[in-house]
Amino acid sequence: MYSKSVIVFLALVAAAFACDTKWPNGTDTKVSWYQCNNGPIAFFNVTPFDADGRSLINIFQFSHSKLRNYEYPVHLSKPLIIKADINNPKTTYGSPALKQTTNIWSWSSSCSWSSVPTFGMLKNLDACTNGIPCPIKTGRQYLNILNDFSPY
Repeated sequence: MYSKSVIVFLALVAAAFACDTKWPNGTDTKVSWYQCNNGPIAFFNVTPFDADGRSLINIFQFSHSKLRNYEYPVHLSKPLIIKADINNPKTTYGSPALKQTTNIWSWSSSCSWSSVPTFGMLKNLDACTNGIPCPIKTGRQYLNILNDFSPY
């Protein structure tokens, strides 16, 4: 009886260790971003902020201070502000032509985007009325992009 208990215990411990996988680049504890395409706009940096304007980056650095009130991974029932440093080299974008679709980024042998199954609620939205400050003029600039999933 004792040997069966030990075998079951060791099997459970082995299964627990096998399931203890590491997230790539520490994405379970910090923000990571990559430009996953060669689209017309180049993103140099993105910094997430909470609705009160506090940076996720600063909150992680001072995690023991009173500044820490931001939840990571992000809390989708609260607005998320992305401050983006971009370069738009060619075309001014605006409504109604600028469309917004929410996708999930994934990585296998190369990066790719997959649609989020939301029955169309987050697909082909007018970007200028859904958090993108329009018009997006040409040149290097900073944009405050609002991602607010709380209505959904």
